[in-house]
Amino acid sequence: MSYSTQSLANLLTKAIYPALTTFAFALVSLLALWFTGIEDVEPGEPPVVHSKIPFIGHMIGMLRHHNNYFTILSERYKGPIYTVKTFSSRIYIIQSPELAQAAFRQSKELDFNTIKSWGCRALAFDKHGTDIVAHKPQKGEGSYSIDLHQEMYASLAQGPNLLETNARVLNYLAKSLNVVQTGPKRHQLFRWLRDEYTIGSAETLYGLPNPISEDLSLIQSVWDFERDLGLLILDVFPRFTAQKGYVGRTKALPAFLKYYNAGLSKNASALVQGRERAARAWGLTTEEIAKAEIAIIMAAGTNTVPNVFYMICHIFSQPDLVTSLRNEVAKITSRKTRDGVEVVTLDISKLQSHCPLLTACFHETLRLNKTGASVRTVLNDVTLENQYLLKKGAFVQIPTGVMQSDSKIWGPDAKEFNPQRFLTQDSLSKEEKKAQIQAFIPFGGGKHLCPGRHLAFTEIVAFVAMLLHGFELSMSDGGKLKVPPGEFQRLGVASISPEGDLDVLIKRRKEFEGVVWEFDVGTA
Repeated sequence: MSYSTQSLANLLTKAIYPALTTFAFALVSLLALWFTGIEDVEPGEPPVVHSKIPFIGHMIGMLRHHNNYFTILSERYKGPIYTVKTFSSRIYIIQSPELAQAAFRQSKELDFNTIKSWGCRALAFDKHGTDIVAHKPQKGEGSYSIDLHQEMYASLAQGPNLLETNARVLNYLAKSLNVVQTGPKRHQLFRWLRDEYTIGSAETLYGLPNPISEDLSLIQSVWDFERDLGLLILDVFPRFTAQKGYVGRTKALPAFLKYYNAGLSKNASALVQGRERAARAWGLTTEEIAKAEIAIIMAAGTNTVPNVFYMICHIFSQPDLVTSLRNEVAKITSRKTRDGVEVVTLDISKLQSHCPLLTACFHETLRLNKTGASVRTVLNDVTLENQYLLKKGAFVQIPTGVMQSDSKIWGPDAKEFNPQRFLTQDSLSKEEKKAQIQAFIPFGGGKHLCPGRHLAFTEIVAFVAMLLHGFELSMSDGGKLKVPPGEFQRLGVASISPEGDLDVLIKRRKEFEGVVWEFDVGTA
């Protein structure tokens, strides 16, 4: 059989034209829906904020700007909540403090455990481990996630376990200051804090010996893992897209596997022992337990170091503030001679009650610097505050940085360091004070409020207090400390690290030359 050129053209036209017509109609319809805002959003759902590029624009924005993308969107839309559409998925972005707290209270419908199971990708868990972590129990049943939650909160709640943890980490930090003697020591400030806190956290959590104490190169592995955490969670060719993080977790695994196989967890903190107990009870293997440890040591260090760095920079860049804080800290220190050695002791139990300005500096640092996001999944259709319909299968994102820097809540100096704002809240109207309290969420909220918040306060504020009381800090040229700009904040990173390090000099104040520093952590 043969066809003339004309008949072949007619055949192709008959075959292709309907398909082209259908495609063109579908494209025009989709564009019309996108421009009109209808899409498949139901009445009652938060309004849609469109991207400049249909369908994929928000995805491109998040991949390009990471956490900063929600700050960009907040400049376009000032409402309390809005919807972002990426393909067929919904993300509800909450930027109202009142709605954020309402979302935290809806822990049965707005689930965090699903989000935690995403971490299995970053840890390279296989199906066996992921199924245990992601298992959703029926009513009345137990699960690994429930037991892990209980173990972590019990070990980090106020009480004897936390006292022991405080003693471990602060004793190490005191040693790091006691090596500074009569002459000034020169440090890259962030690098020094990073190393001291990571080593101290490892000793606190795992005892001695531990993987970090045995191989200090693992410090860099931990921080590389943190830097690439968002890309590791996406798990798209991580060997290439998150190369440093991939190498970091690969290097850490055999070190932690060796630690557990040697039975060294008997020297660990209550937190690590409790996590291991829950993991083994639900069938996680030793290798799976070891894989997870890089996330634990990462959380201990990377959520602390950027904040202690910026707290130090803000304080020591303001000489008048240093003077005021030294007057506060002097009230909680004592000086005695013991075995012929002068010892200066700082009582951490009095930090909050006797050092309100120092505590305010801590809170103000977190307000400006701990600017990640709280994320939840919607398990079932739910109406938030009897007004906004949230659909099953969607995600809820609460960008901490947006609310903690909102000038409508914090005033025209919202982006500036002003610890006095936390000391004058009682002078605000009832509504203004409530808004600030609800908007300040550096540790998340609701059922999943960060269990390590008490430890974070102690290990940051006590260290800064001792540094203030006994030492002078300056730039290497003798000038006062600077506050460097923050680096690009990647997805999954909770606290902003500096764009560049500071070359500083640390020396003892003359009146404290030769003394030994220690912390009084109290007794159970």
